[in-house]
Amino acid sequence: LMRTIHERMPLIVPRTSWTEWLGEGASTGTPAPAELVMPYSAGEMRATRVSTYLNAVGRDDERCAEPLAD
Repeated sequence: LMRTIHERMPLIVPRTSWTEWLGEGASTGTPAPAELVMPYSAGEMRATRVSTYLNAVGRDDERCAEPLAD
């Protein structure tokens, strides 16, 4: 899925690992980042074209995720 968009795959941390990833868990040891990250299924993702509006680093609002009209 990502190959048609970009040559690199973004890191996707599973929701079940967010607490540990952010260092908020009460774990007995600090897991290595590689232990929290696993391949993400392309079947669980979807690609949606969006506007270049989101290309400005200061923009962080709902318009960044609005689908681009075809």
